[in-house]
Amino acid sequence: MKKYKYPTRHEYGVGDEVRFHFAGSVRIGQVVELTFEGEHTIHATYTVQTSNGMIYPCLGLLDSKDIGNILCKKDEYHHAYSKATKSQ
Repeated sequence: MKKYKYPTRHEYGVGDEVRFHFAGSVRIGQVVELTFEGEHTIHATYTVQTSNGMIYPCLGLLDSKDIGNILCKKDEYHHAYSKATKSQ
């Protein structure tokens, strides 16, 4: 079994508009904070806020987390985005 390598650097910055998958649906929001998780393995995570004010903490990057992940920038199209929308 291949060991998954968690992202240790942030790919997106504060203020970037991103598409993210959380709890079964794809949403659009703005990155408001760059965070890190873990003691032994540092995992770069994000906090995202949607236009209606909902805050989604601890989002991973492209399936690095079980519940919430950033898929791509708002204006980009990514294969993970199409997979997430087809599963609904």
